[in-house]
Amino acid sequence: MKAAAIMIFSRPEQRAIVIEALKVFPNVWVVYQHLGKLIGISYGTVWNIAKAEGIKLIRKHALTAALRGEEAV
Repeated sequence: MKAAAIMIFSRPEQRAIVIEALKVFPNVWVVYQHLGKLIGISYGTVWNIAKAEGIKLIRKHALTAALRGEEAV
């Protein structure tokens, strides 16, 4: 199994990609796992971008519960 190649983007491009991903799925860990590693940015960077943009973050289990129609703990 081949490791995914790290894609090289300029900082403004990386930031724009992360912002769009956070708007679709506002969870830092998920965005970092699926996108951050691929484009070469850290978990902290994803967190800082979300904070700077004022994106309201959710916990992963809260989204899962909402999709199931349950109340999050």
